[in-house]
Amino acid sequence: MSIELILLAININLVSFSSYLGDLVGQVFA
Repeated sequence: MSIELILLAININLVSFSSYLGDLVGQVFA
C-alpha cells in the first residue's frame, strides 16, 4: 500500500471525525 493512500485515508478519517465531534459539541451546547 502506498504512502499516498495511507495519508488520504488518515485525512478522510480526520475530516469525518472532526465533523462528527463538531456535531456532538453543537448538540451538547444547544
